[in-house]
Amino acid sequence: MQGTEIRQQDVLLLGCTITYLRVKSSTSKVNNHDTNAFVSRVDSALLDLLNVEGFSPEMFRETGFPRIRPILVMLSARAVQRGEQRFEDAEVEHVALATELLHAAIFVHDIALGRQGGRRRRVARRLVGGALGWIGGNQLTLRALELSRQSTSSEVLTEMLDTMRQVAESQTIAQNWSSQLPSVEELVCQKEQREGSMFSFACRAGARIGRADRPHLTSVGRFGFHMGVGLALLEDLHLFSLDKEQLISGLSERAHSFWPPYPLCLVAEEEPELINLWSSLRSNEDVYSAERILDIIGYHQGQERCRDRIVQSSWSARRALRKLPPSEHRDSMESLIESLVV
Repeated sequence: MQGTEIRQQDVLLLGCTITYLRVKSSTSKVNNHDTNAFVSRVDSALLDLLNVEGFSPEMFRETGFPRIRPILVMLSARAVQRGEQRFEDAEVEHVALATELLHAAIFVHDIALGRQGGRRRRVARRLVGGALGWIGGNQLTLRALELSRQSTSSEVLTEMLDTMRQVAESQTIAQNWSSQLPSVEELVCQKEQREGSMFSFACRAGARIGRADRPHLTSVGRFGFHMGVGLALLEDLHLFSLDKEQLISGLSERAHSFWPPYPLCLVAEEEPELINLWSSLRSNEDVYSAERILDIIGYHQGQERCRDRIVQSSWSARRALRKLPPSEHRDSMESLIESLVV
């Protein structure tokens, strides 16, 4: 990006879902003039609102990062559309913008929950701006709620409130990780309640606009849920694709932020030594501990088993789509989920 000092490791450090680069190739099957114009309008409105609230917008829009959630809102609305039913494009844009604002609010709240004085918080204050904290996050949440109220479907607001509850519960779960390494079941549950709920909301909100019947509403919601979990796991896996120096740095910061990757929690159930190594890394930024963690995860094929779990999420998402009527929009949704296992 021009005019900013944002580095790739900073984006990864802040958890900005750098894995969206993986879906960039598949969005070529989704993108057309109408879609690009739609995403551009959502982007423009989002950045305007962020500026109004005092946020530095760079961390919410990185060149090359397609906006998956707004695209899912639009595709879901069209995939469930029946006969001559019509809806206003402006309504889809409002709900898509609400989805992005909610995501931004969750991101800001996550940083506010980070360890005081930690590098993650320092980077966040430099990149996000002075509005960092609960108050700034709450302002974005209120904006998202106001936009949701403008939908002709009152259920969109209900869906958003349910999502906020799920995400709040996931943040409570993560706070308990400051004193112990979570089990793999706890980690997956947290990802389901956070990313799974957010992506499910994007799809269900779009389906509400499209006046989906109950089976189709459930199907797109399950699709979004499994896609969100798969992307969260893919982000964990991406950490291990960095060079050794970046990997050790990223792993150390995750330890300080109480944000363990899936392969670590998975292998820790077989190798209790990882629990002590993780604690040491969190306390002392011990390079030896980081290297030893990587050796143990590699020996037990933690990365390969994480890929297997991503494939499972992808398969579950595809199965959910089968209940939707055939259409180019359903095909576009399937092309997005295919990117998880490329």
